[in-house]
Amino acid sequence: MSKPNLNVLILAAGANVNEVAAGTHAYPICVTEIDGVPLLERIVTGLSGIPTDRFHYSFLSEEVRRFHLDNLVQVLTPGAKIINVQKG
Repeated sequence: MSKPNLNVLILAAGANVNEVAAGTHAYPICVTEIDGVPLLERIVTGLSGIPTDRFHYSFLSEEVRRFHLDNLVQVLTPGAKIINVQKG
């Protein structure tokens, strides 16, 4: 009997409090690049060895609209589901 594949949930619906307080928060943390690679891509790459059925991402609705995070997610993991979170 084979093991079932996992569903992966990536929580990215928050802001770094220090950056917001300093007024330097321009982009979502998940698209911040480290050595030219967005953090979100690094996370997905790090999970590539795990058998998954589907990726789910939780983002602030405002950031999905403003930064087209839905498009980024579909490039990284086609068929992924976006969970929109309202700020509040």
